[in-house]
Amino acid sequence: ITLGSEYLRADQIGLAAEAFDEAIAISDGAYILYQRIADIYFEHEVWIHATQMYLEIARGAPEHMDTKNLDKFQQSGFMAAGTELAEEKIPLEAIKEVDEVFEQTLKARNRLFAGDPAQAQEILDAVYALMPDFPLADLVQAEILFANQEATAARQYIEKLMRAENTPFWIKEYIRSTLYGSSSPDQE
Repeated sequence: ITLGSEYLRADQIGLAAEAFDEAIAISDGAYILYQRIADIYFEHEVWIHATQMYLEIARGAPEHMDTKNLDKFQQSGFMAAGTELAEEKIPLEAIKEVDEVFEQTLKARNRLFAGDPAQAQEILDAVYALMPDFPLADLVQAEILFANQEATAARQYIEKLMRAENTPFWIKEYIRSTLYGSSSPDQE
């Protein structure tokens, strides 16, 4: 674990992943090791790898997916879905086995960042049919609306998220740091 952490500090993600994989192989897949590695990736904002590790916890030790781990899993997946490698590196089928609504929301965000807001909206509409009150879907909806130059409508979703008690803290922080800047000028 220490070696992997040192590699991450040096921005050597591939070497860190190899060190962590070796530690997992030696440990016989102990939950606590997945937890530690997931948290290390999370702290270093290595979103795709963090998502993969939290997924392993969700699949192998679901009793440990408390609110804290679920929030980290969702934040990691959300952030990873906006990266170039997301489509090939995020195991969406495996995530679907754990949480179909979350998987579809990640897929929608990925399509948005791949330049297809119309397809992202179609996927998100299906998410809302399954779970009409899912804060992560509302966040992606706001991003889609901003991408479509519909700032006023996007702000309505942002305001809803900021007021709602069930909105995870990290989503509110993401909105404060990222989306409030996008919502100042009305682009409609």
